[in-house]
Amino acid sequence: MAERLVTVRTYSRVWEADLARAALEQEGICAVLRDEEIVRMVWHYGLAFGGVRLCVPEGEAEEATRLLGKLEGGAALEEQAQAERAVCPKCGSAQTEPVEPGLWGFVLGRLLPRFGPRLGCRDCGEVWRPQQR
Repeated sequence: MAERLVTVRTYSRVWEADLARAALEQEGICAVLRDEEIVRMVWHYGLAFGGVRLCVPEGEAEEATRLLGKLEGGAALEEQAQAERAVCPKCGSAQTEPVEPGLWGFVLGRLLPRFGPRLGCRDCGEVWRPQQR
């Protein structure tokens, strides 16, 4: 008998769910997306349906949750580490943090480097693009 599928994460964007599914499958964990078509076709109803659900077999749920946490945490930790190393060019403060790009900033940041990640100063509010090394 087939093992029951359980939801390990929900996503409001299909592309995020696709990336997570691919990452799990690369690690050998079978993953399925539920309600993907609804969110694709009627995106503004996505939250009403609970978004796109990433499901895995019940026996692999703990490992999948651990891997997803590691993947999602790694990207956030790298952004935070970069912000902690940065110094504000306007006031010289070390109190900096990553600035959320928004949807268009994210899309354009992938296509055009000048729209890439930005840092902001907590003290003076200055926003700038970090130097690429």
